[in-house]
Amino acid sequence: MTEWKTVSYGHSLASGSMIIFLGLVLGAGLSYVLRIVLARSLPVDEVGLFFSVLSFIIFVTLFQKIGTELSLVRYIALWKVHQEEWKIKSALVFTSLFQLVLALVYGGLILLLAQYLETHYFHHPLAAEILVPLSSLLVLLLLEDMPRRLFQGLNKMFWFSFLEWFKSLLVLVFVVIGFLWFEKTIIVPTMAFLLATLIIGIVGIIVALRTTTFWKAPLKIDVPLLKDFFLFGLPLIFFVIGNKVIDSMDLLILTYFRPLEEVGVYSVVLPTAGLCLFFFRPLAVVMLSLGTELWRKGDLDQLRRLLSRVYDYLLLLVFPFIVLMMIYAEFLLTLLFGPAYASGATALRIILPGVFFFGAVHMNISVLTAVGNSKASGKIMFYGAIVNCLLNIILIPFFGMVGAAVATLVCYFVTFWLSWIYLHQENVHLDKKNFKFYLLLFLSLLLFVPVYFVQPLISTSVVSFLIICTVSFLSYIILINRLGFFSLTEMKELWVMIKSSLFSSRPVKEDN
Repeated sequence: MTEWKTVSYGHSLASGSMIIFLGLVLGAGLSYVLRIVLARSLPVDEVGLFFSVLSFIIFVTLFQKIGTELSLVRYIALWKVHQEEWKIKSALVFTSLFQLVLALVYGGLILLLAQYLETHYFHHPLAAEILVPLSSLLVLLLLEDMPRRLFQGLNKMFWFSFLEWFKSLLVLVFVVIGFLWFEKTIIVPTMAFLLATLIIGIVGIIVALRTTTFWKAPLKIDVPLLKDFFLFGLPLIFFVIGNKVIDSMDLLILTYFRPLEEVGVYSVVLPTAGLCLFFFRPLAVVMLSLGTELWRKGDLDQLRRLLSRVYDYLLLLVFPFIVLMMIYAEFLLTLLFGPAYASGATALRIILPGVFFFGAVHMNISVLTAVGNSKASGKIMFYGAIVNCLLNIILIPFFGMVGAAVATLVCYFVTFWLSWIYLHQENVHLDKKNFKFYLLLFLSLLLFVPVYFVQPLISTSVVSFLIICTVSFLSYIILINRLGFFSLTEMKELWVMIKSSLFSSRPVKEDN
């Protein structure tokens, strides 16, 4: 029974993670192409304005959701196990109504304050022109988010992932068409984003109605149920707001203190560093729903084994990419976005070392939420947000985006340390005697840091970059294979598991 459970949960984890990973890769690739198109088509200050206004609106949505989206995922996963579809319907309906009321209130305030924000915060004459239409995202993102949270809770990871990358595709297509047919102005990406969000919301609702049966269940008003649901989500508001503060507060503070040209450069630095998080996000999403089921069944041993193995593989795969991106920071930013964005290389190098640890934070928080410790999740991100916000306020006026990068790095390490402590308190910990973590860090530096000294002696071009990367990665793979960290047999077994999880329709056997 234990062996079958290990295989079945490993199958579920690999299947869901791979589907989300592929979706994230597609979405990230399309989003990056979009940023390249914007960087090559609009002035740097308008690029900075667009992303600062978009970050402002998305930040406001945090006070609209107040943690209910993560609570929704967890409770849907629990109700699915017990086949309580009426609870799923009730939670979705009342959450949607609750968020809609707040969306209308916040949207009205933004409309009233648009001119004030244009003059005293964004410092750009076009700010109100895009702030007013983008305020409708408070409602449109609600239509998009509800179906995706439903699919995540039901472990329908294909649709959860599809809606995200398909939106990126729509935005890119609409922007390209807009720039070809109309004048290249900031209005084009604004309208493209709104139209794509509306379409994705409609598609998500249609798919949810056709692939689920919960909507046929009766709608009941169960006050104790809704009370428990919202009380569980209340501490998560600190997690969600903290996460968004860490993710975008530096951009918002930069907008106030620094020129929008610098904001435009920094708006591409963070996504570039965030490329390394694509290995973590799919696993973190699946670990939330899968971890909830394991915790419900009392199988913490299985949860610990999955988490330990995931940590080993992520460190093995991600850290070499981080080191190479640090070495080629100027080259990558120039290649992707143009020479005007190469000034962000120092900030990129500062942020990158902490990216692995912040990815691990998302993994740890998913597990903590799954085992019911939502308060710990909220505390981690809340304390991290305080550190990030204070350091940004202190450093950005004097050091600009370099100060923002330092604040982000410190915040990443603080949140990782806190999440590690809370995991141990929940008895979901990794083996302390496992020194693979530190040895792999050393091996990555041993193989890739010398490239830093060789690279200036070689002409920087796409060809030389690809050659150096290929030689470095081949040497790395040979070395870790020789030292027994990751054998060719393991690679074959992992590929077979991934391939079968993607293409096999065999149902996963339930534990009796």
